[in-house]
Amino acid sequence: MSGEGSHSDRRPARRPNWGVGIGIGVGIGVAMGVALDQIGIGIAIGIALAAAFALVFATPRDGGDPPVPPAR
Repeated sequence: MSGEGSHSDRRPARRPNWGVGIGIGVGIGVAMGVALDQIGIGIAIGIALAAAFALVFATPRDGGDPPVPPAR
């Protein structure tokens, strides 16, 4: 039951959009930091939100993308 080959050809349906995620996440974090007078905490929260926004604004994969190499 090693699971070898069970997910080797499976690809995610969407690609995270990191540029939009980081831009929106850090922007919201800086705004929160300024509003709360704690810019460091605001930036930290914004960085954490960046991953969520990157996945929310993900773009679909098209057939021209190279296949993802199998995990070792």
